[in-house]
Amino acid sequence: MTRPAYLLFAVVAFPAVGCGSSHLDSRDAARDTGVDGHRSPDAARDGGPDGPSDAARDATSDAARDATSDAARDATSDAARDATVDAVVLTGRHAFDVTAKLAVTPSQSGGSSSFPTTAHATLVLDATAGWLLIGAGGQGSSTATTASGGTVSIATPVSLAVPFSGACDGQATLRFATLAVTVDGDGRLHGAGSGLASYIVGDVGYSQAFTATLDGLPDATPPSLPIDTAGVLDPLAPARFAVSEPLPPSSKAHLVGADGSLVDLWPEVPSDASPAFITAFRVPFALAYGASYQVVVDQMVDFAGNQALPPKTALSTLTAPALLTDGGFETTTGLDASLISSGGDLPVISGTKSFYLNASVWQGSTVSFRLAVHPGDKVVHFSYRVTSTYPSGSFYGAIVIGSAGAPVASLATLPLGTPTTTVTRSDGSTLTIGPVSTLELTLPDATASEVVLKISTALSGCGLPPPRAGLIIDELSAGG
Repeated sequence: MTRPAYLLFAVVAFPAVGCGSSHLDSRDAARDTGVDGHRSPDAARDGGPDGPSDAARDATSDAARDATSDAARDATSDAARDATVDAVVLTGRHAFDVTAKLAVTPSQSGGSSSFPTTAHATLVLDATAGWLLIGAGGQGSSTATTASGGTVSIATPVSLAVPFSGACDGQATLRFATLAVTVDGDGRLHGAGSGLASYIVGDVGYSQAFTATLDGLPDATPPSLPIDTAGVLDPLAPARFAVSEPLPPSSKAHLVGADGSLVDLWPEVPSDASPAFITAFRVPFALAYGASYQVVVDQMVDFAGNQALPPKTALSTLTAPALLTDGGFETTTGLDASLISSGGDLPVISGTKSFYLNASVWQGSTVSFRLAVHPGDKVVHFSYRVTSTYPSGSFYGAIVIGSAGAPVASLATLPLGTPTTTVTRSDGSTLTIGPVSTLELTLPDATASEVVLKISTALSGCGLPPPRAGLIIDELSAGG
């Protein structure tokens, strides 16, 4: 099948800003950090050598630029020298609550002028083992270090995610190419670093040079596991609980149900982390619908030895969807607004009715079906046709299946298929519709008495959105 043209744009677009040390590169960054062969605007415009007034203007510009550069160099040198004077030579492990003051240089192609001026993080330094870790809010990055007297410097870049409301995903990544820190006799940390700040606005990625001045105190803040789900969990969307700071790999957390059941949360450890550290905890399988849980963090301790505070918010899961007794949708009630009938502007698959998951809006559409499972059943299967606003688009979204206590399985795409037909709907919109196809999904737990199937269309996020696509569904059931 011919790959949709929009996928080409997705390949060349900047990747989303995320955890770890990933970052965005841009031509602006190369231009900003490269050698500038200076020529005055007048000379470039006239095509000839600079005249006397041009030379004067250039001399003034050069002098101003040199003065600014010298001042920045002197300030950095003075700060480093002042910090080094009082620095002590560290041994062992130390953790700090750090505030970084940021100065971001606008790039030539634009970017935000409202970039945050401060960032907060936890910085852990092990002078004996020779490593540094920095992180906050479910993200962390570590590297080996080198030491010269009381100054400790990173050997490779580290990254820090910072909240940024101007970015489409609400954050930016600071990639420190340089970072040097000292600790004075009172135990306070001082440091300076520089690198690139990267973020995405719409479908455009930006990288801007930044400098940072760090100040910190010994870490006295207990770690926490913020609950940002309003206390309600979707059992088929296993939650990720981002910890407030990177934690040692020995930390643990679990859920305790109202019925006394225990769910050990899985720690999320970056694959390339050295040393290992935890950035989040995840629910490892589908929870039961209509259940309540308490998060227990009595074994969660940070690198400074601070014991975590228990979350104030109790958790509950969504109410189970109604049991679907007619997967052919001929007698199904409660789904009238999403059913299509024969004789309408969309074709049904079987009988006189089919279910239609519409994708007319970017906010996404979701439907969940609860199905009975009988002895001998091994799969859930249904017939479908992809509907797309793009002539060769596919269904992009999520098809998820799960039973309480079993791992969740998911599928992200369904191809449009061939041959296709084109229909014009009563509202004037045009859809390309694929042929009737069948999908089978293995039951996550064949011993369970029921299973839930959830289907969602794509949400608009960072980067170019996929074409809007939906599904016509029929003949849905569990079977052998």
